[in-house]
This record gives sequence, structure tokens and C-alpha cells, in this order.
Amino acid sequence: KMNTVFKAKLAVNYTYFAVSALISSAILVIFIKMSALAAVLVFANGLIIASLGGNTGLLVNILLPKMKWENENQVVKQSASVLVTMLLSFVFAILFGLGAAYIPLSAEWLLIITGAFSLLCTAASYVVIMTKGESILDRKI
Repeated sequence: KMNTVFKAKLAVNYTYFAVSALISSAILVIFIKMSALAAVLVFANGLIIASLGGNTGLLVNILLPKMKWENENQVVKQSASVLVTMLLSFVFAILFGLGAAYIPLSAEWLLIITGAFSLLCTAASYVVIMTKGESILDRKI
């Protein structure tokens, strides 16, 4: 069943995104003085946003599959889904950055709001992938 393939692809994405998120979060926590709560939230947000990145990438691949290619690099690195996923990541980063710059809240509250919004998007994208992903992909190919 296709959901097994989707879960395997997400597991691979989560694995390498999580490692980079944990390393970057550790560096941030070490070099920036913050409360213990903020440090925990930085690690949690890193993992949540890493999961969102994996989900977004798979969802965009489902919506914009590249079915005609001559080598594997065209599918993995040169498809429209790569560009769309990068642009969506930039939009999220800009929105979070603007929120941090212009919303007068403590760092902890900004991290909680960012984490909650990212978790909501992650859960919604996972539900769409698992419930509609196969039928969407079937219509595309």
C-alpha cells in the first residue's frame, strides 16, 4: 500500500532533518544565553519544524510529481517540488522572523506560538498525506 511508502519516505526525512535540527539547536543553546524553558522550546521547535519540512516536501512531491526524467538527479534535485518546498520554507522563516521582530512577546511565548503553529501545520499535512496522498498521486500519474 502507498501509505507504507509515504511513511518510509517521511521516516528517512525525519531522520536526517532531526539530526541537523538537534545539532543547530544545540549550537544555538550553547552560544546564546537563554532560560531552561527557552532551551527546551528551541529543541522542540527544531524537531517540529524538521518534521514540517519532511511533510511539506512529500506533500509537494505528491502534488507535483516529475514522472518524465532521464536520471535520478532530475527527480530529486531539479523538480518543481524542490523549488516550491524551498519557497514555502522561506515564507515560514520570514513569517516567524517578522513575528519575532514585531510582536512584543517574550522569547518563550514566541517559541510556544511558533511551535504550536508548526505542529498544527505538521499534523494537518500528515493527515492529508495519509488520507488523500494516494488518490492525489493516482490522478497525477
